[in-house]
Amino acid sequence: MESRIRPSFSSLIVFLTVLLTGALSAQEDSLTFRPDVERLFVSAMKHYGDAQFDSAAVLFVRCMKEFPYNHRTTGASIMAGKAYYRLGNYRESVRLLKNFLDLYPVSRYLPDAHYTLGLDYFRMLRYEDAATEFSLAYETTADAVTRDRSLRLLDELALTYLSVAELQLLIGSSASDPVKVLLTLHLAERIYRTGDVKSAQDLLAPVALLPPSTPYVDKAIDLLQRIQFSGSIKIGAVLPLMLKSQQASMRELGVDLLDGMKMAVEEYNLVNLPKVNLEVRDSERDPGVAARNVTELCSDDEVVAILGPVFSNEAFACAGIASARGVPLLTPTATANGIASIGPYVFQLNPDFEVRGRAMARFAFSDGSRRFAVLSPVEQIQKSMADAFIDELGKLGGELIDVQWYQAGATDLRIQLSTMRQRALDKTEPYVINFASRLTYDDLKKILMTGVSPNVVDSLVEWGASVPVQELWGAEGKNIADSLMIPTERAVITSSSFWS
Repeated sequence: MESRIRPSFSSLIVFLTVLLTGALSAQEDSLTFRPDVERLFVSAMKHYGDAQFDSAAVLFVRCMKEFPYNHRTTGASIMAGKAYYRLGNYRESVRLLKNFLDLYPVSRYLPDAHYTLGLDYFRMLRYEDAATEFSLAYETTADAVTRDRSLRLLDELALTYLSVAELQLLIGSSASDPVKVLLTLHLAERIYRTGDVKSAQDLLAPVALLPPSTPYVDKAIDLLQRIQFSGSIKIGAVLPLMLKSQQASMRELGVDLLDGMKMAVEEYNLVNLPKVNLEVRDSERDPGVAARNVTELCSDDEVVAILGPVFSNEAFACAGIASARGVPLLTPTATANGIASIGPYVFQLNPDFEVRGRAMARFAFSDGSRRFAVLSPVEQIQKSMADAFIDELGKLGGELIDVQWYQAGATDLRIQLSTMRQRALDKTEPYVINFASRLTYDDLKKILMTGVSPNVVDSLVEWGASVPVQELWGAEGKNIADSLMIPTERAVITSSSFWS
């Protein structure tokens, strides 16, 4: 009987919390304690704790309407607003909470009301109103968790949803230094991206004088320093423009790449600082010319990186120069193995053939495949990819059935495919014990002595069946059969059945 009436630990916590909030609200409203209201409020809190927000909302509203101005009025108002927020009825939540703020402007639940209103407005896409409420929640609460959450949500709103004009209005209405610093930081960043460096500096200068312990002051100082040292940078481009060639087709690749780079730079420069200037050089598809161009670009202190060359032989000629000077070189299309390994400042944006081969092996293995056969051209590039595939396969623990090579351009691959099929068949023909003819009475006794069920042996003999040794003794089945000197044979699988 005692165990049936003993409250659970969680119920006790909810009950104690309710009593505590009841005492606080009673003190706040200076109203007489009412047992009937308390029972209703406790029931509503239980429903809320069990995520039954619809039932909780109904009971909280009853506490307010059926028993006006009781010791639970403020608590029920806040909790009703929260319950309707959880239900997704943001308009009703806003109505209740705004009414609460009008009636109880000095309530201790004020920060809770502002925070929940901020959540409501965010869901309703009223971002400026949401930011205002989170700002008020931060300014009116002493709770560290609520302050941290309010500031983080305000940060997200300022970064993603608020306009320059909205940021300016919020800064003017805010009474808290951390909120002002946060909003000013985002406003200065936004203005800086438009290229108005002086206005961004004017905004950040007074912020940088605030105590270093003020949240976001360190970030404001970092942005101010970044602005003060901003200007323009150069990025080199070494491309096969073939300006000295009379054939338009020879220039097509280099011109297309240059047009793409110019478009990217123009798009970046519209909203970002520092501005980027392209320093373009013509490699003339000559490794020597490309190397001279890279040397010149590396000698310019304003050049922070080099795009190109695009061909592997040119990239090999230039990679060592750029790496020795500490200038990043990014080749967009070179695919030869080993270019990126020349130095830490050399990057291949198009993976080489060895990387591709290893990536294919990892993909096939992750997709569930465990047994492989490789058919590849014998030429150097394709062979390097196949070799990398095979090497990675071995590291992953895959089984290689066969490897066949062919000359590039070959159209008849029947010999290679036939050989691969036969190798696969050889791998899949298991050793079996034939219970139809080859077993003696002593052989059967030996099988029974290894623990094979007599019923299984009787059935195999009766049906004259053949059974793989692995099914009798597992992976070591062939070794066990040989040690017992029990005759085995290979099961024969035809090529047509295997590939059907």
